[in-house]
Amino acid sequence: MRNTKQRKLILNNLPQAELFTAKDLHNKLINEVDLATVYRNLSVLVREGILREVLIDKDEIHYELSEDDHQHAVCSSCGRVYHFNINKQKILKTLSLPEFEIEGLELKLTGRCKHKDKSPNN
Repeated sequence: MRNTKQRKLILNNLPQAELFTAKDLHNKLINEVDLATVYRNLSVLVREGILREVLIDKDEIHYELSEDDHQHAVCSSCGRVYHFNINKQKILKTLSLPEFEIEGLELKLTGRCKHKDKSPNN
């Protein structure tokens, strides 16, 4: 992976512990990198395994650092995202797909949270 000036800027501004969209990152770097460059670099960082794509809703892809292996639960009322861990090995052992080689497991739960404050992603 070539380390261009824009890619270094993007890498240095990646949120460390939260989901983000290309537009979120672009808003942080609006005077330094155009949106197409952000999208292009995010694709490279996903391909290189630095980031992973997370499908929270149908409207936009979210990204997060790949280093933390966890799953997501999304409130269908307010959009709040909860991070949780599962025993992937136990789930993979339970699955019986002899004609299919499993390469990964992603789990997204949907439901309604019990928070009175209905602001998303808190």
